[in-house]
Amino acid sequence: MSQDDIATAPPTMDRGATSLASRKFDFEDMINADPKCPIPALKIIRAYLRFVTDFDTDKPYVSIIDLQVATGLSTRAIIDNRNALVKLGYLEPAGKTGTGAHRYRLRFARESMVLDHMLIARETLRRIDAERKERQRQKRYGTLSEPDPVIEPNAGPDQSCDCSSHRDVIEPNAGNYLDNYLDGISSEEGENPSQVQNGLDPEGDRHIPFPVPSSADELAAMMSTLFSDLTLGPLTMARMRTLLATGRLTRAIVEGQRSVA
Repeated sequence: MSQDDIATAPPTMDRGATSLASRKFDFEDMINADPKCPIPALKIIRAYLRFVTDFDTDKPYVSIIDLQVATGLSTRAIIDNRNALVKLGYLEPAGKTGTGAHRYRLRFARESMVLDHMLIARETLRRIDAERKERQRQKRYGTLSEPDPVIEPNAGPDQSCDCSSHRDVIEPNAGNYLDNYLDGISSEEGENPSQVQNGLDPEGDRHIPFPVPSSADELAAMMSTLFSDLTLGPLTMARMRTLLATGRLTRAIVEGQRSVA
């Protein structure tokens, strides 16, 4: 290699540094997708991640003033959101410094649960989107018997009702719950969300979990019965098995898999 080649060669990143950077991105993604994490918590986590070089041994500390500068949050908001991260297990208390600053270890506490949430949310939203597109297709070709509020702009609320003084209020710290998405989609579809909230959902049994298998053989038999005619990837099958074994698999989730398989 010539001297010119050496001078123009792109810099290489140490394999360990690449792995650490990937784990930091994974940690941020986990916090960002966790429905129980308040939105400002990600800012606090990013401030701590700057000082992490080893997730197993490092116990970084960041003063309240430095957190205020890094996040733009108030002292009260920093304390509340940091306490929420401790309660969820993402920040593990590890003593204090000589000046009284709290040290924490950063833990991948809810990684599996967040992955389950993302899988269920993605498949459910895909199913709902597919159903809405089918309604649009039927409406376009005149095979839909009832008006679709998504397509019919005039099929909304009674125009005689003066609703100009009312505004939707969205909580800034609301979590990333799938229910938030579904409520919005239900409103677009012209359904009454209060019926579901009051327990009057006519298809509520679709969301009741299947019984937890009492043995590994029963688990395998139930999985075979539910998914024998579907071709699912190994990761999806593993998630479905976990949901069934922990009493979180519902008929709605199974139907969602069938609609996108």
